[in-house]
Amino acid sequence: MSGLFIKMVSFIFELKKVLYEVEKEKDVTIKSIEVMLDHIHLFIEFEPRLLLHKIIKDFKGRSSRVLREKFPQLKSDLI
Repeated sequence: MSGLFIKMVSFIFELKKVLYEVEKEKDVTIKSIEVMLDHIHLFIEFEPRLLLHKIIKDFKGRSSRVLREKFPQLKSDLI
């Protein structure tokens, strides 16, 4: 296996781990996750008292922060 493939698998594993952590904290259920090269599809279930934009903010904010810490090359790839 190539180094790039192993990095991608590691990245996807860490991403899913972070998303499931947020799921537990925010009382949300992830029904399905599809990870593409440049975006993610999440199918989630949540109580109507919760606000969708805040749930999305929590998923995006936490995953961005954690993944940039674990994969510093992401910062240089975006510039």
